[in-house]
This record gives sequence, C-alpha cells and structure tokens, in this order.
Amino acid sequence: MAIGFNFDANSSVGYGHLNRCNEIAKELKKRKQKTIAIVGKNFNNSFIDLHFDEVIKINSSFSDAGEIAQICIEKNIPKLLIDHYQCDVIFQETLTSYGIMFGQYDFKCEGSYLGKFVININPCANKGWYKKAVLNREIKLLCGAKFAIINPNLVTKPLEGEGVFVCMGGGNDNGVAASIINQVSRVYKGEIHLVASSLSSSVPLVEKLNNANITTHVDLSDYSEIIKRCHYAIVSAGTLSYEMAYIGIPFSCGYFAENQIKIANSWQQSGLAHSLGCLTSKISGQPFKELLNNISLKKPRKPLIDGLAAKRIAEVLLT
Repeated sequence: MAIGFNFDANSSVGYGHLNRCNEIAKELKKRKQKTIAIVGKNFNNSFIDLHFDEVIKINSSFSDAGEIAQICIEKNIPKLLIDHYQCDVIFQETLTSYGIMFGQYDFKCEGSYLGKFVININPCANKGWYKKAVLNREIKLLCGAKFAIINPNLVTKPLEGEGVFVCMGGGNDNGVAASIINQVSRVYKGEIHLVASSLSSSVPLVEKLNNANITTHVDLSDYSEIIKRCHYAIVSAGTLSYEMAYIGIPFSCGYFAENQIKIANSWQQSGLAHSLGCLTSKISGQPFKELLNNISLKKPRKPLIDGLAAKRIAEVLLT
C-alpha cells in the first residue's frame, strides 16, 4: 500500500509543488511508508534528489482524474495528496467515485472540498475563511504558515552582510528578476545577489548590465551562504516567501499567479513583509529606495516558521 502525490514540475509551473511533496515523501520514508508520485508527461527534474519510491508519468494531463484514479487502483494507492490548481469539484467527484481518499493544497477558500483535509499555508488563513465553502463533514482544515514546507537545508544563521537577495523561483521568470535588479541597482550601490535557475531569462539580461556589484548564482542547491551576506530580500510570493520568513530576513514579495495574490497581501497585512503587487507590471525603483533606507530592515526578525510542516502533514496522511 502506498501514499500518492499528484503534482507537476517544469519550467512553466515551477518547482514549488515538487519541493514540498518531496519533503513530505522524505518524512514518510522515515516511517517506512511507500510513496508514489503521479506527474504530467512533461515533468522535468534534473537537480532535486527525489524521495518517492516511484514516479509515474501519465499519458494525458497531469490532472486527468480518471487516469489518476486508475493508477491509484492498479498501484494500491488508497490515499492521495493533490498539489495543483485543477482540483475542481468534477476532479474531486471523480476520485471520490473510485473510492480514493484525498487531501489537497488550496489557496482559494471557495467552492467545494470533498476530501479528508485541506492545506492552506497562507500566513493569515484560518478556518473562518471557509465559511462559504461546501465542505466534507469530516474534513480537517490545516491552516496557517505552520504547514508551510521550507527547504530543509536552510539554516537561520546571523545575517552579517548588507547585500540584497533577489530570487523569483526555479522556473523562467520572463525577465522579472532582471527588471527588479535594474531598478534596485539605480538606488542601491551595495552587493546585489541574483539566485536563479539556468531556465531563467533574467540571467543573461542581468549579465548584460555589466555591474560589478551584481553577482549571479545559477542552479544552487543551497543559498544559505548567499543570503547570510544580505539584509533584505526580494522574492516571489510562493514557497520563497515562507523561506524568507523562516530565515527571519526582512523581505518584499510580489505575485506572478492568481493563487499568490492572497499570500502577498497577507504578508503585508501581517506587517512581516512589503507587497510589490503584480510582478509582471512595470516596477519602479522608488519603493526599493524607501525600503532600503528603512532602519528597521537592518534588524533580522524572529523566524515565523519552525520547519516542522512536513512532519505535521506526514502524520495527517498516515492517520
């Protein structure tokens, strides 16, 4: 008997879904529990050590509920964790009709939730957010940043430098990071560090700036030593924003996708970060000048996240 994970990972959707499912699988492996990942045919991973016992690429869409259910039956997968944005009511009803127990990541707080549990990692999320949703009577609502899975290699080290850390995730950011760095470099003359994947179109654009204060780090497995040299971070409002909260570095974040809007707004509402809004819009350097001049940014904050989310979710999957 295995526990299944349904998600995808490539340059288009990024690698956040893979990272967090992989960390849960790692926790389950410690408990001798077999895990199987069910992914799309375009699934791509070249730099993450996988902890799944098996990875199955499905023939159609990675969110084809009928094919996923058939795989669950053939591979004896009675429980499934869904980590994508196509988990609508039809998808859920299909899994339910096959007798598959499932839980899901969620960021919308609306519609129907027919599974056994919902994970909403928004820092301000609570059960009250689901008052208008249609819920399974026995559903568990796992809400808040304590369920946010972060890179286990990160260490909350003292921040010793005055640099600026910029990262937009592991996919192609379509030049967003380069645009941000171009603006920041106009108002800040200290070190600027871009952490990006080789898939990012920002890498060649930043190199064209030919600025000695800007260093590009490509395909890093661990950026702990880089961020240790920084006192301020600019990231996308996905997994990276939670990692910044874990480290305790002051940060700004913006969103690429609809599911990240609430996260960016919640970080700002909580007073823990500044929201840059939509990252595909034109960004000026003025907000960065004001933020970098703010004396409070010089003081690292107490980490908000304890790094135990993968263990919490693994325990839910095992019950």
